[in-house]
Amino acid sequence: MKKFCHFAFFILLIISVSKMTVAQFSWPNAKAAVVFTYDDGLDCHLDVAVPQLDEFGFKGTFYCTGNSQSLYNRTDNWRKIALNGYELGNHTLFHPCNGEQFDWVKPEFDLNKYTIDQLLTELRTASTLLKAIDGNENRTFAYTSSSK
Repeated sequence: MKKFCHFAFFILLIISVSKMTVAQFSWPNAKAAVVFTYDDGLDCHLDVAVPQLDEFGFKGTFYCTGNSQSLYNRTDNWRKIALNGYELGNHTLFHPCNGEQFDWVKPEFDLNKYTIDQLLTELRTASTLLKAIDGNENRTFAYTSSSK
């Protein structure tokens, strides 16, 4: 079943990438690039990470789950940072994970029990929710669970 879940997420990634439009972007003349990403849409991202990034003139991507309490309670704050150049990325609706690996995973969110349709529906719904916050139709995705 684990192989199925990994395969399913790989297919979802391919589907997501194939539907994305390629924006014109060129890297600056630099030796390296650093990408700041944060998972789960937490209050500390708004309270600590964003001010620190702002202090140094950096931006980051915040991969938010649709059922994040911070996203619910502080929607205006998330909207404000998105308008300020931060990316809100899709991190699913319910953050499904490998229930065999993590004992805190509720049975209904065990990635091993998800179907392809369930994953697609969850990703589409999370994207719709994020679009209501930031107005963006295209976004990146961060996988929610690591494997053994």
